[in-house]
Amino acid sequence: MVATNKSWQTKAALIRLSLLADIGPITVTKLINKFGSASAVLNASANELQQLPARVQQALATANSIAVNHKLTEAKNWYYAHNSHYIITKECEAYPAQLKQLADAPPVLYVIGDASLLASPQIAIVGSRKASAVGLQCCKIFATHLANYGLAITSGMALGIDAAAHAAALATAGKTIAVLGCGVNIAYPRRHNSLYNAIATHGAVVSEFPLNTQPIAGNFPRRNRLITGLSLGVLVIEAAAASGSLISANLALEQGKEVFAVPGSILNPLNRGCHQLIRDGALLTESPDDILLELAHELDLCLANDELHRQQPDPLQQKIISCIGKDVVSLDEINMQLELEAGDLAAILTEMELHGMIESTAGGFSILH
Repeated sequence: MVATNKSWQTKAALIRLSLLADIGPITVTKLINKFGSASAVLNASANELQQLPARVQQALATANSIAVNHKLTEAKNWYYAHNSHYIITKECEAYPAQLKQLADAPPVLYVIGDASLLASPQIAIVGSRKASAVGLQCCKIFATHLANYGLAITSGMALGIDAAAHAAALATAGKTIAVLGCGVNIAYPRRHNSLYNAIATHGAVVSEFPLNTQPIAGNFPRRNRLITGLSLGVLVIEAAAASGSLISANLALEQGKEVFAVPGSILNPLNRGCHQLIRDGALLTESPDDILLELAHELDLCLANDELHRQQPDPLQQKIISCIGKDVVSLDEINMQLELEAGDLAAILTEMELHGMIESTAGGFSILH
């Protein structure tokens, strides 16, 4: 967990500034650069304020309004309500370095869960809300392998690919981060309430929007830039020709991030977006190792700091993998080759499944590539 003191005074001015309507992250940053701090902006003299654009003057005039004071009190109460509630400002050491590189980096982040995950190496996985069974299986394979490697899986908790990516990371006891297009205290979509709670408990839920902000359409492009901004690269699995996933991919390219696209059948319209990305220069991606190889330099830097680890099979697990090969193999067939106690073998297989090495199917077990 992030080591943080719960001092409100060190954050209050910047939070207040971020709550003002009609000024966004870029304007907030310019104001702080001009005056030196958020407190200095809020305490600027009338003469200093006259030098600012009329729109900014009007926004600053509301800084002590009843509405802003109410939102600030609401944020303070939420912040102190639970140890897993965090408000991280750009002035905090815990603010993720990846986001600071954005010209429109949010001045404030609201987080539930393990806030230290925001600074961890991440891969974003996005795709269709109406993903096919093949797309969901593909997502599970990639998310499981990458989470097992040690990368945090970052997505937007939407239906389809997003949810599958989060769920796969959780299933392998990996790291996952959900970036919301609404207040961090709102589970959206509602049907993902259980997933939201699981991520808040075992990962991190983050938003730049003030508490209780509703999930309106205009929020999601801003949400998408945070998903890509936090990540080393973006993997797109099933995306229609015009979709939010392509917006995320384009944002990643603008941010200088790698974009990975999984190809598919030309008969499935959900693959057209991925095929377009590949035509435009995204890396055609057939396995998780394609991603790890492409990001090798960045990952080597992380490995030097012990931030990542591979879950390497031990000798017995390697024998089981060899027994399974490329087929679906039953428990009895594995046991015939290894001659282990049934209970011991079942325990080993369960551990391997949790670590994303194998998958349990109707006919037995298969390797999760």
